[in-house]
Amino acid sequence: MRERDSGMYDIWVYATTKLIAEIPIMCLVPFVFLLIVYFAIGFTDSISQFAQFYLILMFMIQAATAMGYALSSVFNHETTAVAFAPIVNMPLTLTGGYMINLVGIFQQTPQRYVAWLMYFSPVRYGFTGMMVSQFPIAGYPATTEILVQYGFDGMSYWSCLGALVALFVFFRLLVIFSLFMQERKRGKSANDTRNTTTFGSKR
Repeated sequence: MRERDSGMYDIWVYATTKLIAEIPIMCLVPFVFLLIVYFAIGFTDSISQFAQFYLILMFMIQAATAMGYALSSVFNHETTAVAFAPIVNMPLTLTGGYMINLVGIFQQTPQRYVAWLMYFSPVRYGFTGMMVSQFPIAGYPATTEILVQYGFDGMSYWSCLGALVALFVFFRLLVIFSLFMQERKRGKSANDTRNTTTFGSKR
């Protein structure tokens, strides 16, 4: 906010450069993590499937991080954002597919009241994409029944990847919009002290 008051750059510049600066580390960390656990777990020993697994994991992290930034940008104070985050994250995690069965979830009570959140869950698309990449229904007939039973046959790998990219873009745009709205209302409230020192004077 001090930098915006000085007229150094616009909001979209701040959000975009922050994204670009984080891309290398957010690509490297999932790769190192996956390189350690992928072969130890015993997943399919194939370069193409390893690449698919990494790609879906990387975009899941990108989408989840963008969602975290969107949530934090909505609130004025860090403590409020930290307290509210689990209220959003827990339903999204529950509808991810690895904690509860998503088959017929819209016909079950009380699951149906939060089932619609699955469409905004990076975990759901990431987990489904990982399952489909490791156990393609056409290539592994023995696993078809399991994938259908747990609801992992409704989306293809590329549709899961596309959904994660869409969530990533949506949440990043939401960050810019939220910061823009925060700036517009900043200073209009007497309780807004985000750009003041502990003594109440402007920096």
